[in-house]
Amino acid sequence: MRTNALAFADHGTPDVLDPTTTDVAGPGPGPGQVRTRVHATGVNPLDLKLNNGAMAALMPLDLPYIPGL
Repeated sequence: MRTNALAFADHGTPDVLDPTTTDVAGPGPGPGQVRTRVHATGVNPLDLKLNNGAMAALMPLDLPYIPGL
């Protein structure tokens, strides 16, 4: 199964997040596990700092970057 993702190609506000132009392979369930559909997600503070460039000196990113730590 494939899933879409949001990514940013430049640092900035959350407005720079765009759907990826290609699908990203999602993780498959392992033995004894099930797959669930996600209807909503959240963003943690580190993802926001990576997005706005506040962590660029400590954690340089290969852009475009898909947040989700």
